[in-house]
Amino acid sequence: MAEKKKPIYKRWWFWVIAVIIVAGVAGSFEDGDESENQATKSTKEAVASVDESADDAEEENKVNTVGDAVEIDDGAMLTLTSAKYTNAKEYVPAENGKVLAIEFELVNNGDDRVYFGAEELSISTPDGTQYDKYFGGDNVFINENVNAGKKITGVVYFDVPETETYEIIYTPNFSLDNKTISFEVSPE
Repeated sequence: MAEKKKPIYKRWWFWVIAVIIVAGVAGSFEDGDESENQATKSTKEAVASVDESADDAEEENKVNTVGDAVEIDDGAMLTLTSAKYTNAKEYVPAENGKVLAIEFELVNNGDDRVYFGAEELSISTPDGTQYDKYFGGDNVFINENVNAGKKITGVVYFDVPETETYEIIYTPNFSLDNKTISFEVSPE
């Protein structure tokens, strides 16, 4: 006589497989909720990052002028106080025609000493041509370490052709973020 087969749902291995499948499906729903939460969180972080990047780009693209106090380091404020042509020295002619004197003030409101040097400033004309500094002036500023709570003033000279405006770009020597600050100056 032939043995009668048990229905599949009465076999032990069927129930082991069923429990594994149910556990897997239930786990995927939990992971789905977590994945959805993670996706929502990632989206919010991405939007915040874009907003922050836009703010940074707007700040970086801002063009400052003479008289604007701009933070260049934690608490250190740089102000270009004037831009005016001055006479070249007799034995050090201006090769490009004019000597532009940029007077500045740096106030260190931070807690640490701050370095500031003339080599951190560059100048260019509206056509994008960059020009050298002029070292024949009186009291030429080279560099200085400014202690916390102190300020300095000085003059940086540039050998330039005459034009209505110039762009001065401050690029710190000792910075990891490659931040630059731009000033548009018109000589007095």
